Amino acid sequence: MLIAECLQISNDEEVYLELNNPNSNCSFCVAALLKNINSQIMIVKEEKYFSGHKEADQFYQYGFNWVSGRK
Repeated sequence: MLIAECLQISNDEEVYLELNNPNSNCSFCVAALLKNINSQIMIVKEEKYFSGHKEADQFYQYGFNWVSGRK
């Protein structure tokens, strides 16, 4: 199965990423990262799958405070 993710940047340009390795056991995908490369912001394909937001946060060590809540 091939999935495409579309990112729209500030000048209305659309960037499409093909997600080639979907994982049906994981419901959350980090499709891309924004990186500062030579003083330019670049979109870099990542395609890593996790069971949820908290697991992705732990992997990338962003350090969010996770507490129970509701919407």
